[in-house]
Amino acid sequence: MIAAVVNVPAYYLMALPEIQSVQDLRGKKVGITRIGASSDFAIRLVLRKAGLVPDKDVALIQVGESSSLAAALSTRAKNAKPEEFIDDQIVRDLEREGYFSGRGKK
Repeated sequence: MIAAVVNVPAYYLMALPEIQSVQDLRGKKVGITRIGASSDFAIRLVLRKAGLVPDKDVALIQVGESSSLAAALSTRAKNAKPEEFIDDQIVRDLEREGYFSGRGKK
């Protein structure tokens, strides 16, 4: 049996180009797959570390599967979404289109 533990969420924060920091999400909507899912946990952790209160400062909206999150971001229905590290190609494609990834590169 092999096991691994990490102490950081395995997500990038993908956001519309006008969002340049986590603090810019105040008053905005962030898409998650489901309440209680890993995307919900990850974004709540990121928001709290940035001094924002989830569900008060930032609305968390359930939109279903990861592909639905991407669609909600591209149609501007949501301002940001968590993106799993596994989907690095999606992150690179969105960065090329000008989206903010929170990983320090464009």
